[in-house]
Amino acid sequence: MLFGKNLRERRVAQGWTLEEAAGRLEMDPAQFRRIEAGQVSITLATLVRLSRAFALVPSQFVSPLDVLVARDSGAKPPERSEVVDGKTVALRLSRNMARLRARHGLTQRELAARAGVGVTVVAAAEARRTSPTLRSVVLIAQALGVSADVLIGEAEWPGG
Repeated sequence: MLFGKNLRERRVAQGWTLEEAAGRLEMDPAQFRRIEAGQVSITLATLVRLSRAFALVPSQFVSPLDVLVARDSGAKPPERSEVVDGKTVALRLSRNMARLRARHGLTQRELAARAGVGVTVVAAAEARRTSPTLRSVVLIAQALGVSADVLIGEAEWPGG
């Protein structure tokens, strides 16, 4: 996934060593290295932690592929540079996922099948019981015809 590459580029641009970046996140440097190498999937909660450490919005770490999906869907990129917390992102994700799923007339099971994720991933994200992986968020967004930015509330819905 290009997420790790984006993360590394942002870390280097900040002038941080891998160890410094991991320290800012209170994360094991070996785990940070695995994230940069694309060897592990990160959760939405980890994405929020990374965003806070780099003073970015979560969508600024999303891969160029997802940016293309956003452009093609008509979503507008975020214009703000506010840093949000994990609870806010989880609430936005839960609300937007449920609304978009209803708009498409899908059950949680149908959305999960379309996205290629387990129904428990969809149900838990809508109920805010767990934080889905970034990969799951992108797959669910694509199944709903929007970008991950739209799904987590960082961009406006196409057509309102």
